[in-house]
Amino acid sequence: LGDVIKRDHLQHLIETGCRLQADVVVSNARIIAEDGSAGRKRVWPAPKLIRAFGLKSPTLFNPPAAQYFAFSAYPLAILGSSAANIYRGVHIRARPFPLDHGHGGDAAWMLRYGHETRFCLTPLEGTTFCLHKKKAADDPPDFNAKLTEEIVNLQKSSEVSDLMRIFIDKELPMILACRLLQSRLRQQWIRDLPTAIK
Repeated sequence: LGDVIKRDHLQHLIETGCRLQADVVVSNARIIAEDGSAGRKRVWPAPKLIRAFGLKSPTLFNPPAAQYFAFSAYPLAILGSSAANIYRGVHIRARPFPLDHGHGGDAAWMLRYGHETRFCLTPLEGTTFCLHKKKAADDPPDFNAKLTEEIVNLQKSSEVSDLMRIFIDKELPMILACRLLQSRLRQQWIRDLPTAIK
């Protein structure tokens, strides 16, 4: 598929996961296009977190923090590219990637299982991720509806930490409103574009 991970980086992920007893170790990736040229700049949430916390070495986050990061970053995945990560086998086999989020299965995985996942970030980069062209039909039509659905399911399972309660009560209404406004503006822009070109 065009994704490459260096042997020494894979070894770093394995050793880090074992040493910190992580369920997933996440690292950043260099982005390339399908033809091998430098891909368009895309900042995953993981490197943003690495910069925000000033991480100089691998760091383990507790499950409530990982869950919060996942919900606040959605529809982007805090896992970044799974080509740059390693998962503890017994953990991921018991928690398969969701298939109802299009290309966002990795994002949905942390929404559903962040509350029980020991999440590790490493600032070391050692992978190349090929960013393929995709069709809009491959992704959910309404990210707000998916996010709301995941929160409802989370509340039913009673897996809501104090941090998530703050997110749901304070941040979620603003996120949903902003995304709805963005969607409306995007639709208006698409509708008015032919007129603007003329």
